[in-house]
Amino acid sequence: MLSPSEARLAKELKDAYARRDRSECERLLRLGADPSPSASDCLIRQAAKDDEIGALHLFLAYREVPEGMLYEFSGVGKTHIASLLLAHGANPNPSRAPFLNTPFSHALWWGNERLACRLLDAGASPTVPSIGQQTPLVVAIALGRREVVRCLLERGANPNAEIETPVSADFLKLVRGRTMNWLLRKDSRITPLMLAADSGSLEMVAALLDHGAKINVWTRRASIWPINLAADHDDIRMMRLLLGKDPHVEERRVEISLSEQRLRLFSAAGEVVFSTRISTGKDGFQTPLGEYAITNRHRSWTSTIYRSHMPFFQRLSCRDFGFHEGEVLDQPASHGCIRVPPGNASRLFAMTQLGDRVRILP
Repeated sequence: MLSPSEARLAKELKDAYARRDRSECERLLRLGADPSPSASDCLIRQAAKDDEIGALHLFLAYREVPEGMLYEFSGVGKTHIASLLLAHGANPNPSRAPFLNTPFSHALWWGNERLACRLLDAGASPTVPSIGQQTPLVVAIALGRREVVRCLLERGANPNAEIETPVSADFLKLVRGRTMNWLLRKDSRITPLMLAADSGSLEMVAALLDHGAKINVWTRRASIWPINLAADHDDIRMMRLLLGKDPHVEERRVEISLSEQRLRLFSAAGEVVFSTRISTGKDGFQTPLGEYAITNRHRSWTSTIYRSHMPFFQRLSCRDFGFHEGEVLDQPASHGCIRVPPGNASRLFAMTQLGDRVRILP
């Protein structure tokens, strides 16, 4: 409850601000006028809403940042306001009831990546649970906030911390792929790298790998690896990145013509450096068209489906087919794989690498 004199000074200050009389405002403040006598009558908030930076700076020199104000101005388009509040000592970590949210998570949700990183610099916790009670790193990946992902990792966020499952319905709406959607509802031991691989963001996956994210991990129930999620989207570049290759520079590619029953290996310059006869899938077991990446290579392999020996096997995009040495009949003859004649199969194996792009054409 303000005294009569305090109430009079507060009203005079409000009137001076309405006239944008900076010198009168400063005089009244020196006399003890309160720029924030109540939550409903707060010139500090009003100056921020009016984008009157000079007045805001002046008022904050005489009064601390009101509770919850940093949260209010952590959305889109108010970075300069929030930065000024931080400069005047606003706490970056408190929750604002009833939302139980932080300025950092608010900035993260609205895509204010610059402010989110600035809040981290000011001491915002990188571990306080955010949307759906998930860690900020997981939420940043789901929202596609690449710069925030980098900032969180640089500040020690754990790239291998498992995602809490099952996730909330709100969090599930942020997920891109059907497989990831199912995993987050039905499986466990899901990592940030898996979520990033599913998102399609090479930048986020590269940042996670640079900070120690483990590639050789799989979910508990379905045994899904990060590369399986990239393969699920036919994302050749993502598969190459997860295999340790440059996602943008390809040194060679393989093309298979089903009509010709021939395989050709091309250099980066587009020259044919190797060619061989092949036998692809017969009727009922046709080799599927499309683009793939070599994701596994085994000099000696036994099919887990047909229990047959498949020397020089190279799996395509984590699927159930690939190249291997076998009988070539100058016509489709396999159960879907690409048979390569003895001798040529070993040559092809020596000339190709994990991550190489493979085009299967009509």
